[in-house]
Amino acid sequence: VMARTRAHAEAAALVRERARRRVAARYGLPPDLPPGALADAVAARSWLPDDVVRAALDDRPVTNEQDLLALTRSIAQLDQEDPR
Repeated sequence: VMARTRAHAEAAALVRERARRRVAARYGLPPDLPPGALADAVAARSWLPDDVVRAALDDRPVTNEQDLLALTRSIAQLDQEDPR
């Protein structure tokens, strides 16, 4: 169970890091912006609800397949978003 939880967390970290780079570039933000600051900046310029943006970009725990699926859905929504 611990190995599976760790695998989900590692997968989430990888997916989030790639998403953060894409989103930062698309919104013209520095690629090394901390996750919370990136989420704040994107949420202020996005048509998506804040909770969707934060779910995609912040560091909330991902411990199972359901959490990982929710993360990828949030990222997919953000990837389809056009900045204001």
